[in-house]
Amino acid sequence: MQKYGPYFRKLRQSKNVTLAELAADTGLTEGFISRFERGQSDITVSRFTALLNALNVAIEEFLLGMREATMDPETLEDYPLARMQANIPFMAFFFDISHVSVGAELDRHIAGAEAACRSKPTRKNHFIWLFYQTMNAILQKPIDNKTLTRAQAPITHYLQQVDNWGVYECYLFIAFTPALGPEMMVRLLRIGLKRSRVLKRSPSHEQIDLQLAVAALTSLMAREEMDAAVQVMKMMNSLEKRNANQVFAIEFFNGWVQIKLGKRETGIATCEHVIKQFSELGLSQWANDFNDILSSLKADPPTNPIFLYSQF
Repeated sequence: MQKYGPYFRKLRQSKNVTLAELAADTGLTEGFISRFERGQSDITVSRFTALLNALNVAIEEFLLGMREATMDPETLEDYPLARMQANIPFMAFFFDISHVSVGAELDRHIAGAEAACRSKPTRKNHFIWLFYQTMNAILQKPIDNKTLTRAQAPITHYLQQVDNWGVYECYLFIAFTPALGPEMMVRLLRIGLKRSRVLKRSPSHEQIDLQLAVAALTSLMAREEMDAAVQVMKMMNSLEKRNANQVFAIEFFNGWVQIKLGKRETGIATCEHVIKQFSELGLSQWANDFNDILSSLKADPPTNPIFLYSQF
C-alpha cells in the first residue's frame, strides 16, 4: 500500500489537515504518517482505514480519486468511459477490441492471446483468447458460426456456475453479448440480474443491471432477434429506476424496440419525446447522444449500434 502514500498526502493537504491532527485522531506518530506519505513505509489495512476515517474519506472515494488522478484530464473530459475503464484494468484486453478491425491487426491480437494462454493456461487468459477468436468470427463474412459455438461454451458454462457475479463476470457477459445465441442471452441475463445484486450495492456499480440489459438488447436487435429482444425489454422495464436518466433511457429503448417491430411512427415519437425531455432538463449531452442514435435508426438503410460499455 506504499503507492497510496503520495496521493493520500495530496488529499490531506487539500483538506487542510495537518500531520499533528492526524496523529492525534489515529494514535499513529507524525513520523510514521510522513514516511507513508513519501512512499517510504508500508501500512496495514487497519491503519490506512484509520487515516481515511480521520480525513472523512471513504475507501471507495479514495481509490476512485487516485485512479482519476493518474489519468489525463483531457481524456476524462472527452471520453466519459475512461473513468469506468480505469476502475476495471483487468478488462483492458476486452476494451482494446473496439479499436481493432479484421485483418493482420486482429490476427496479432489472437496470436498474442494464444501465446499468453499457452504460457500461463489460466481461465482468465483462456477467456481473453476465446474473446478475440469470437470477435474474429463475428467480423467474417459470412459469420463463422462454428467458431462462435465452440468459443462460447466455456464462457456460458462459467457464468452459469458462478454463485455471485462481480464486476468481472458482468463485463465478461457484456463483452460476449454480440456472439451469444438468443436463448442463451436471455438465460444468462436473468442469471446475471439475480446474481449481481450484491455488486449493485456499490455506488460505482449501482446501474450494472441496466448496463447488462442494454448490451443484451442492442446486440439482439442488431441481429434482428426480436422475440428475444422483446423478452429483454420486459426485463429492462422491470428494473428498479434510480434516477430520471434511467427512466428516460429505458423509455428511449422502448421506442427503439417499437421501431424495430415495425411501429415506426410510434417508436420515433417515443424517442423524440425522450430527447425533448433531456433537452428541457439541460442535459444537452444526453440529448445529443440519443439524437445521434435516433438519426441512425431513421437512416436508409438504418444502422443498429451495439452498446457494450454504456454509462447510464
